[in-house]
Amino acid sequence: MGAKANAKHELEVELESHELAAVRRLRTLDDIMTDVLDSARPSDVDGFVVLTGDRFAFEHLVGEIAHAVNVSRGWSARVEALSNAADAIELALANEW
Repeated sequence: MGAKANAKHELEVELESHELAAVRRLRTLDDIMTDVLDSARPSDVDGFVVLTGDRFAFEHLVGEIAHAVNVSRGWSARVEALSNAADAIELALANEW
Protein backbone atom coordinates (compact mmCIF):
# COMPACT_ATOMS: atom_id res chain seq x y z
CA MET A 1 0.00 0.00 0.00
CA GLY A 2 1.24 3.47 -0.74
CA ALA A 3 0.29 7.06 -1.12
CA LYS A 4 1.46 10.25 -2.72
CA ALA A 5 0.16 13.73 -3.50
CA ASN A 6 0.10 15.11 -7.04
CA ALA A 7 0.28 18.68 -8.34
CA LYS A 8 -3.47 19.26 -7.89
CA HIS A 9 -3.13 18.37 -4.20
CA GLU A 10 -4.97 15.16 -4.81
CA LEU A 11 -3.97 12.08 -2.91
CA GLU A 12 -3.44 8.68 -4.40
CA VAL A 13 -4.09 5.70 -2.19
CA GLU A 14 -3.30 2.14 -3.15
CA LEU A 15 -5.69 -0.57 -1.91
CA GLU A 16 -5.94 -4.26 -2.56
CA SER A 17 -8.77 -5.10 -4.94
CA HIS A 18 -10.72 -7.02 -2.29
CA GLU A 19 -10.46 -4.03 0.07
CA LEU A 20 -11.99 -1.80 -2.60
CA ALA A 21 -14.76 -4.37 -3.13
CA ALA A 22 -15.54 -4.37 0.61
CA VAL A 23 -15.70 -0.56 0.69
CA ARG A 24 -17.99 -0.49 -2.36
CA ARG A 25 -20.47 -2.68 -0.44
CA LEU A 26 -20.99 -0.05 2.28
CA ARG A 27 -24.62 1.05 2.31
CA THR A 28 -24.08 4.69 3.17
CA LEU A 29 -21.86 5.89 0.33
CA ASP A 30 -22.58 9.41 -0.85
CA ASP A 31 -21.45 11.19 -4.03
CA ILE A 32 -18.14 12.33 -2.53
CA MET A 33 -17.19 8.80 -1.51
CA THR A 34 -18.48 7.30 -4.75
CA ASP A 35 -16.33 9.72 -6.77
CA VAL A 36 -13.22 8.49 -4.95
CA LEU A 37 -14.18 4.84 -5.46
CA ASP A 38 -14.98 5.45 -9.13
CA SER A 39 -11.48 6.87 -9.62
CA ALA A 40 -10.03 3.36 -9.12
CA ARG A 41 -7.49 2.36 -11.72
CA PRO A 42 -5.08 -0.56 -11.84
CA SER A 43 -1.86 -0.20 -9.89
CA ASP A 44 1.57 -1.26 -11.07
CA VAL A 45 1.27 -4.03 -8.47
CA ASP A 46 -0.95 -7.02 -9.30
CA GLY A 47 -4.07 -7.18 -7.16
CA PHE A 48 -3.96 -3.50 -6.21
CA VAL A 49 -5.83 -0.41 -7.39
CA VAL A 50 -5.11 3.29 -7.00
CA LEU A 51 -7.78 5.71 -5.79
CA THR A 52 -7.49 9.46 -6.36
CA GLY A 53 -9.21 12.28 -4.50
CA ASP A 54 -8.70 15.31 -2.33
CA ARG A 55 -8.03 15.26 1.40
CA PHE A 56 -11.64 16.03 2.34
CA ALA A 57 -12.99 13.18 0.21
CA PHE A 58 -10.59 10.66 1.76
CA GLU A 59 -11.28 11.93 5.29
CA HIS A 60 -15.00 11.55 4.62
CA LEU A 61 -14.53 8.05 3.21
CA VAL A 62 -12.27 6.82 6.00
CA GLY A 63 -14.76 8.08 8.59
CA GLU A 64 -17.52 6.02 7.02
CA ILE A 65 -15.29 2.95 6.77
CA ALA A 66 -14.24 3.30 10.42
CA HIS A 67 -17.87 3.60 11.46
CA ALA A 68 -18.73 0.40 9.59
CA VAL A 69 -15.86 -1.44 11.28
CA ASN A 70 -16.83 -0.12 14.73
CA VAL A 71 -20.49 -1.17 14.49
CA SER A 72 -19.85 -4.58 12.94
CA ARG A 73 -20.70 -7.60 15.03
CA GLY A 74 -17.67 -9.81 15.15
CA TRP A 75 -14.62 -10.02 12.96
CA SER A 76 -14.81 -11.35 9.41
CA ALA A 77 -12.80 -11.18 6.22
CA ARG A 78 -15.01 -8.26 5.12
CA VAL A 79 -14.38 -6.33 8.34
CA GLU A 80 -10.66 -7.02 8.08
CA ALA A 81 -10.65 -5.73 4.48
CA LEU A 82 -12.47 -2.57 5.61
CA SER A 83 -10.04 -2.09 8.49
CA ASN A 84 -7.06 -2.49 6.18
CA ALA A 85 -8.55 0.00 3.71
CA ALA A 86 -9.06 2.52 6.53
CA ASP A 87 -5.47 2.01 7.67
CA ALA A 88 -4.14 2.64 4.15
CA ILE A 89 -6.18 5.83 3.78
CA GLU A 90 -5.20 7.10 7.23
CA LEU A 91 -1.55 6.45 6.45
CA ALA A 92 -1.87 8.40 3.20
CA LEU A 93 -3.52 11.29 5.02
CA ALA A 94 -0.80 11.31 7.68
CA ASN A 95 1.98 11.26 5.06
CA GLU A 96 0.40 13.76 2.68
CA TRP A 97 2.91 16.49 3.37
